[in-house]
Amino acid sequence: MTDADGSVNGVYAVNIFGSGDITDHGSYDSVKMLNTNDKITQDGDKITFSTNAEKAYMQGTLKNAEIPWDISIKYFLDGKEYTPNDIAGKSGKLEIKLKISKNENCKSDFYENYALQASFALDTELCSNIKTDGATTANVGSDKQISYTILPNKGIDTSITADVKDFEMDAVSINGVKLNLDIDIDSSEISDEVAELNDGVTKIDDGANSVSDGSDKLKDGGAKLSKGSSQLSDGAKTLDNGITKLSSGVSSMQSGLKELSSQSSTLTKGSAQMRSALAQLQSALNTVSADTKNLKKLTYASSEIKTAVSELTSGAQQLKSSVDYSQYKSANLL
Repeated sequence: MTDADGSVNGVYAVNIFGSGDITDHGSYDSVKMLNTNDKITQDGDKITFSTNAEKAYMQGTLKNAEIPWDISIKYFLDGKEYTPNDIAGKSGKLEIKLKISKNENCKSDFYENYALQASFALDTELCSNIKTDGATTANVGSDKQISYTILPNKGIDTSITADVKDFEMDAVSINGVKLNLDIDIDSSEISDEVAELNDGVTKIDDGANSVSDGSDKLKDGGAKLSKGSSQLSDGAKTLDNGITKLSSGVSSMQSGLKELSSQSSTLTKGSAQMRSALAQLQSALNTVSADTKNLKKLTYASSEIKTAVSELTSGAQQLKSSVDYSQYKSANLL
């Protein structure tokens, strides 16, 4: 038995016997029967009794006994440490610190061979926002049960936090059981497999990073490609619109020249030459498309356009020498 802070206040041994005349030995301060009224006698370290019970439970109080574990349970509220009695009924931010380690004064092999289970039960009507690490938690009625398993030859140093109101709790239960796993384990093989697993995880992590980097580059390239395609599309539309406007302008110019030609016989020769040049220009323009597949045609057509423009200039010079300003004005071209 321990106090609420984990300090030992009594160590008891309970032995179980069948029916008949029983003799047992032990260094006890006192002994008693737990489930029968049979008379029990203690003479030094010799204990005797007779029972008709199928199972008889006898308890002996040990003299100056050390338990195999040092157990410490401390209670804090809003960062200040309290004794178990003083913290009862208070409200605030609770922290319970549990520490179990080997008792070097106990000359036995319990610590090396026994596992422990430490259980806390917190009333959820008084405690909320309950948190802890490395424990198994379960709801038992209105209680939150928190259980820690401590393997042989191991200790524990952990804590439980909660928001509490009018705090109180049941006793902490710590049970030990002999852990005997009849399994032969080649620790070297396990170490090799774990090392191989770690290497594999590292490679997977490196691969994932490479994939992530490649995805980023692909994303950037896709964005640039999308932007370039958009710019190409806009440029093609602009080119197509420009060619359409140029074609319309040439058609308008052709119409004006036809009208000019009808105004004066002196313009016949020059206008005929200009119409021929414009017809050649119109024909070249008709072969042009904004489609990227016809860019070669555009190059060829531009050469013809250049020739037609040259001829158009020549015709214009001839017209300039033949026609004065009043004749242009009467043709409604200026």
